[in-house]
Amino acid sequence: MSNGTQPIGTSPLGGIGAGELFSYLKVSINTRICITLSINTRICKKLGTDMSTTVNPQVGSTPTIELIAKDQDGNLVDLSTASVEMYLMSPQNTVTPKTASKNDPATDGVIKYTCLTADLDVPGAWLAQGKAIFDDGSLYYTEVEEFTVEANLG
Repeated sequence: MSNGTQPIGTSPLGGIGAGELFSYLKVSINTRICITLSINTRICKKLGTDMSTTVNPQVGSTPTIELIAKDQDGNLVDLSTASVEMYLMSPQNTVTPKTASKNDPATDGVIKYTCLTADLDVPGAWLAQGKAIFDDGSLYYTEVEEFTVEANLG
């Protein structure tokens, strides 16, 4: 239709039906990405949170990215005996593994990485994912989270 309206029964989300949308929202409600900027401003993106005060990191900034590992039932993964990594994917689709850290005690499932000034080197949409590796070979991944890196003006 040329006036921009949707015919009855079609989805404005490109073919995603109500069931798929509910499943997507159900998953999204339980996900978050927290970024701590070097100026000690903590940002948590979570569906339903007021985003009016959100500040995106800029090229060359050193935020701490925190992601949460959960098992298939949605329970937090105890990372006490795990080694952890963080993967960052740039807007050019380059994936870079980083040695991450965890909280002490590590029972909260948090995998975190503090970026170096050279890490976030281009503006645009970035992706991050945490990985926990246990001695028995089992692996847990966080959900892939997107965040935006803003350009500097000067």
